[in-house]
Amino acid sequence: MTDIEDPTSEPEKPEDTGRKPASKNPLYVLATLYGEGDDFGTHIENRLAWNAWACQNLTPTEKKEITRKINRDIFKDVVEWSSIKEDVVRRFKERLAEASFPRPDDGIEFIWSPREPSPTSFDGFIFPNFADFCHINFAKYTSFNSAIFLYRVDFESANFNSYAKFSNTLFMGGVVFMNANFDSSLTFRSSVFCEYASFRDVKFKGSASFIGAKFLSSVDFRNAHFQALTNFTSYTHFSHTVFAGEVNFDEAIFDTSASFRSSVFCESASFRDSVFKRPINFTDARFEPSVDFRNADFQAPTNFMDANFITYPNFVGAVLHSKTLVTASDKFWPDRGWLKSFIQKFDWRRSKTLREAGVRMLLSRDEIEKSPKRLAKEDAVHEANPVDAPESIALSCANLRHNMAAQGLPDEAHFFFRREMWARALTAAWYERWLYRIYDWVFSFGHSLIKPIAWLGLLWLVCAGLFATSGSLEHGKWALLSFANTFSFFGFHKIFFADPETLGGLSGELQFLIGAQIILSFILLFFLGLALRNRFRLT
Repeated sequence: MTDIEDPTSEPEKPEDTGRKPASKNPLYVLATLYGEGDDFGTHIENRLAWNAWACQNLTPTEKKEITRKINRDIFKDVVEWSSIKEDVVRRFKERLAEASFPRPDDGIEFIWSPREPSPTSFDGFIFPNFADFCHINFAKYTSFNSAIFLYRVDFESANFNSYAKFSNTLFMGGVVFMNANFDSSLTFRSSVFCEYASFRDVKFKGSASFIGAKFLSSVDFRNAHFQALTNFTSYTHFSHTVFAGEVNFDEAIFDTSASFRSSVFCESASFRDSVFKRPINFTDARFEPSVDFRNADFQAPTNFMDANFITYPNFVGAVLHSKTLVTASDKFWPDRGWLKSFIQKFDWRRSKTLREAGVRMLLSRDEIEKSPKRLAKEDAVHEANPVDAPESIALSCANLRHNMAAQGLPDEAHFFFRREMWARALTAAWYERWLYRIYDWVFSFGHSLIKPIAWLGLLWLVCAGLFATSGSLEHGKWALLSFANTFSFFGFHKIFFADPETLGGLSGELQFLIGAQIILSFILLFFLGLALRNRFRLT
């Protein structure tokens, strides 16, 4: 998968060592107009004043459009700016007389001294323009719960020294946390990211929770480091998370246990060169277009039980842990029809319509699973590599097969062996391809008990019918001859046909048929024995 680029990226800003303290920043003063601290009543007054100021220039049409997009009226509690403007401006001038009163149409720059330990709570705040929190040091508890960013927000290189909360936060524009540091736990529980999100090179030093979050566009976690420095029991949660766009975890390091349980990946997901040092859980996850684990290092138990792969995951070069769990069932893996179509072309579903639905925060797991039919007419068709794709599938299945065999799981090992053979058949020479197909159709690659028995029965019946129609044998002898040919190594010919002249007097065509039936029966019995060995683990 190609690297995810930030379409809204701007030139890096040099660190400003001459920043003023927060008490001199007009936006910070406005956000804490009625006081700082954790007092709930004070925070309510601050929020009402801020949101009235932030929404003063939004027209009724704009408010209606925003409400339609997010399917939620965020303006119902916003008071009219004109009713409190005089009091707000007066209080602002009392605290910062030398500064001009800020306008919401200008950029919102919360830039103050990176060494100042200012407590911060922006719960329920509406940010009407680009918000800049770059390089800020949040030394105390920081909360943006239920905040709404109508445009892009930038937390690049910000430091969160204490617990950070972004639960139920709505990011309608791009969001950047590149190079940020979270020294304690944080949560983005149930937050919605409508556009590009970057967590590249972020250091998570405590538990990180993205439970129920919705990423409706691409998200970048490249080189992110999920550490466990503050608490040995730290955990990384992506459970029930929806990734509607491309997601990139390339070269990410998970020092903590991590869970992607019941998460949905609607577009390509990449974990190339990632390192999982503690248990990782993908139980009941759904990978729709493709997932790339090339060269990933699973150093602890890994759980893929009931994970649903619409296309085959790429495990080429991956180091799988000896306790890797997968569900070896056709229900959770692509079938052969998919493999055949893969070398021609594949409809990689784009997420434009999906994002539009997701912005309304109505995206449920059921809606995601039903989405292919809903989006079929709008899907973009991408050409697949006709050679590399089946080969990588074969190598990935071989990797899983070896891992299952090493764990003493023969059924699971043979499950991936069959898929490995299906993939190799697609790239084999034309004369070899038929051998693969015959091996599959007739014997299910040595797995089926029913197929060899059915073929033996059919061979017996056809040959018995041919012997009967020849008229060369007495009544009933044709059935015994076909049976003796089927199990020739038991010596039934000497029992049923003690007189050598009985068989010696048959025509050349029937003699040839006897020989052919004996050979074919031996092959079918061999693969029946192989299936019995595989099924009951006989040695």
